[in-house]
Formats: sequence, structure tokens, C-alpha cells
Amino acid sequence: MTGAHELAPILGVGAACQVMGLWRGAPARHQSSLRRAAFVGPRRARAARPRPPLALDALENQALLDTLNSERFVDTAPAAVHATLLDEGRYLGSVRTMYRLLAINGGCRERRNQLVHPAYAKPELLALAPNQVWSWDISVPQQAA
Repeated sequence: MTGAHELAPILGVGAACQVMGLWRGAPARHQSSLRRAAFVGPRRARAARPRPPLALDALENQALLDTLNSERFVDTAPAAVHATLLDEGRYLGSVRTMYRLLAINGGCRERRNQLVHPAYAKPELLALAPNQVWSWDISVPQQAA
């Protein structure tokens, strides 16, 4: 931040922040936080957020992840998995929990195998001398009258 303050009179605030990799309002926010700390005092550290009482534990998370990645549900959306499990009388977690768990474990993407087309390279004909490149004729033949 001091580098941005030193460069600001020479380059301007916007350019100095860009050079330092900061957003343009960073020096003003830093100044206001220093001013606030001088009058009010330093900010108190936030307490750690408690774990929600209904959150799934590690074994439940693993059971849900194993179900989502099972052969039966590997190509199925979490909403469809949730509905199928409810029809069977099983509740392992909400749809949002399924998406959250898949995102944490890198499975929140298109889960079906997708066809990947190879990159097409347009053919290029390059002649450096006469009669090096021959191509086909696309003209329309004349009709006999």
C-alpha cells in the first residue's frame, strides 16, 4: 500500500494502483481504516462461526458422495438422485447439499461423457513456383445445345 501512496503523486492514483495490482479505491479505503482506527480503535476479530447443528458429519458426507458417484447415479443430476432416493424412502441430504458436496470434491460439472470434436485445420495450399499445386475445377460444364 505504501508503494501506491509513493507512486500516486507521480503517476496518479489509478495508474499507481494498476502498477501495484490493487483496485483503484484501495488507497482511500486504507486511509479511512487508519482514520477510523485512530478515533475508535482497532477492529475486534470476528469469532469463529459455529458449525450448524444439522450439518452432516464426515460419515454422512461420505455415504452421500458414494451414492452420487455410484454406478447407478453417476450420469444423473443431483435433483433426480434426490427424487429417486425419496421415492425409495431414503433421505441422505438436500439437493443443495448434494451440489455443495460435489463442488467440494470436483464433481460439479457435466457428469456425462461428452463427445470432443478434434480441432479442424483448414488446408492451406502454397505454391512457390508454377505447377506445384493442383486443385479441382468447380466451374459448371456447358450444356450442349
